[in-house]
Amino acid sequence: MNKKIGKHWFVGLRFLVKIYWKHKKSSLFFLAALCVLSGVLPFAGIVFPKFILDELTGAHDINRIVFFVSALLLCTLFGNTLENFFQSRFEMAQLRVADGWLLDVSTNLYKADLEHIESASFLDIGAKANRFLSADGYGFGAILRKTENIAGQIITLAGIMAIISLLNPLVLLIFIVLIIVTTLFNSRIKKINVELQTKLPPIQRRSGYYSNLFSDNHYAKEIRVNDLGAWGLKKLKEAMNAFYGFAKSWWNNNLKTQLFSNGVTFIQQGVAYGYLIYGVVSGKFGIGSFTMYLAAINAFSGAMTQVMNDIIDIRRYSDYYDAVDKFLNMPKRQREGKHLPIALKAPPALEFRDVSFRYPGQETFTLKHISIVIPAGQKLSVVGENGAGKTTFTKLLMRLYRPTEGAILLNGVDIQDYDFDDYVKTFSVVFQDFALFAASLRDNVALGRDVNDAKTLDALRRSGFSDKLDRLEKGLDTPIYKMLDESGFEPSGGEGQKIVMARALLKDAPVIVLDEPTAALDPRAEYEIYMNFSKMATGKTTVFISHRLSSAQFCDTIAVFKNGEIVEHGPHAALVKQNGLYHELFTMQAQFYEETRKAS
Repeated sequence: MNKKIGKHWFVGLRFLVKIYWKHKKSSLFFLAALCVLSGVLPFAGIVFPKFILDELTGAHDINRIVFFVSALLLCTLFGNTLENFFQSRFEMAQLRVADGWLLDVSTNLYKADLEHIESASFLDIGAKANRFLSADGYGFGAILRKTENIAGQIITLAGIMAIISLLNPLVLLIFIVLIIVTTLFNSRIKKINVELQTKLPPIQRRSGYYSNLFSDNHYAKEIRVNDLGAWGLKKLKEAMNAFYGFAKSWWNNNLKTQLFSNGVTFIQQGVAYGYLIYGVVSGKFGIGSFTMYLAAINAFSGAMTQVMNDIIDIRRYSDYYDAVDKFLNMPKRQREGKHLPIALKAPPALEFRDVSFRYPGQETFTLKHISIVIPAGQKLSVVGENGAGKTTFTKLLMRLYRPTEGAILLNGVDIQDYDFDDYVKTFSVVFQDFALFAASLRDNVALGRDVNDAKTLDALRRSGFSDKLDRLEKGLDTPIYKMLDESGFEPSGGEGQKIVMARALLKDAPVIVLDEPTAALDPRAEYEIYMNFSKMATGKTTVFISHRLSSAQFCDTIAVFKNGEIVEHGPHAALVKQNGLYHELFTMQAQFYEETRKAS
């Protein structure tokens, strides 16, 4: 066995045993019992028929016949019953193990750095890790079960080899050689299939994307308005053809394996029957022994082939263990540090000190030498054109990413030194690309916090959601989205943004970060938000990001971003007088709104 793959097998096997031991210790007992039973049970069907036939063709001793038949039936009955019992217990325990593992993975993903979750390579790592754990659909922990199969078959093989060696060691040697040749051929074909499978994940993603294109309401309007039916169908056909090409190669390889195995089986059966018939005709042994040897030969062939195939499969999937290791050990740099607690009695001061940032895998910096102080309790507006770096500024402040250079401080302490969970509790955040969950309105606002309904309703009304709230028959119990509950409602972009605003209000953290909070709102709703903005931010340190400069007037200071740098900084009146970029942008927007007002 290849040393690398062998190492992965044993490391991966040990890893799986630890998972089963952690989540359901009894599962390993059931697995061990299955191993012993599967190894011992075949002997009843091999040995007892010999003694029965010997009596039928010999002394006809009815008592011995009854004894051997009863022994065969009882062994079969109790053996199969025990095997079924342990099998059902193991599968139930395995379900608990798989559930526990899913919780472990979800916890790991929840704590992993955002840069890894957003990485395209993460999808491939996850797919490979799943192959190790499920063996492409054979079930969770299939490698552990296949190892148990090997152990059970080895018990069977040891006994059968002893029986066949009594017949003729040369026959045993011929069978072993034939099986090894078959296994080597199958291994070669499966190696080719493994190479094919490395190309499968992107093919599946592409096929899955285009197959869902016409059923996804996110694209429905664009497809119809722009007459994209022919284009979409063309892309779907291309994806289907790529998948068909993969499947064709896969099944052709499997057909070669089956044809070769059929030929080897033909030779093996011919040798077996020929030698056994010769033994009976020549008087070396009787019909009973003929039956026993034939059953032993068939069982040997099946057990040996199963062992070899299981070893090939383990070799095939164990090589993916590296992906499991990477998947479980994704860096959690944002949770590193001194884990200092935060006990704020007043809104904190924030500072970016010569901060530069470059996204992983990128050569250019998104932010360059950002230095700015946000005094405690003050409101900062971050403005600039699209792509200026405003949202990245927010991500760094929230510790979703770590600065490439420089440091961000909260009350004079590097934010990386604070405990991550304590740190994020300091912020009430509304992102432009917010997310709502397929859960009740209450859950979407409270987000798991134990808050009374009165406060939740108050936050929704303060965010401007009153009109919609009054029309919901189930009130806070109304599900959002219909994917899990047909009684749910589909919020518009503006309604969704108001729900997320209510989250921030209900959390009532000492720092508020609003990233384009009015982007999806109509002018009236936007006006309501602005009117309530000062009240919402009273007594809090606030960062307000918007491309609509009219909102900047509500803030104490304004930072103007361009190409990842702060090019202007100061209060609204001072920046207007500078006749710089802020004055230019503000004038253009004011002129646009005035022209729109006159036209209407």
